[in-house]
Amino acid sequence: YITGNHDHWTFGHFKDRGFDVEHSHRIIELSDAKILLFHGDGTLSNGFKLKLPLLNTILKNRLFTSLFQTITSPEYGLQIMSNFSGVTRKRNIMDAQRLNKWASSFLSNHEIDVIIAGDDHIPRLETLSYGTYINTGTFFDHRTVVLYTNNEFRLVIWDAAEQTFSTYT
Repeated sequence: YITGNHDHWTFGHFKDRGFDVEHSHRIIELSDAKILLFHGDGTLSNGFKLKLPLLNTILKNRLFTSLFQTITSPEYGLQIMSNFSGVTRKRNIMDAQRLNKWASSFLSNHEIDVIIAGDDHIPRLETLSYGTYINTGTFFDHRTVVLYTNNEFRLVIWDAAEQTFSTYT
């Protein structure tokens, strides 16, 4: 589970349920492909050249988290963060080009074959000159996931009623 800008304070919830949790990024290899997995909202790693927004840096800071939780009740804190998430989701959902441009540049300058991210919530699979960029979109809106079979990545939609995947178009 790759945490994103709306998942900073999971406090072990996913790990306790058996998920392998990553808070930054992970590079894995499948067959002969090197895959970069990360949320896409930026990163603290300078090699990525995708700056983590200042607000996300603050929200990921342990001191801020402790202070925020000390002065707000869980109910009020959740309300504040839910309102904030609603505002940022509306703003982020409009710009697919930010990550497309970044992915193209990153793939051309690094030994990575595939990038999988999801921050802007717009599902897409882009075949670029130097590799592939896949944005998973949001499962809660689109039911999209990345399926890897037979050395191929596909962006698919999960149909819960039929318990099947279909190709996202």
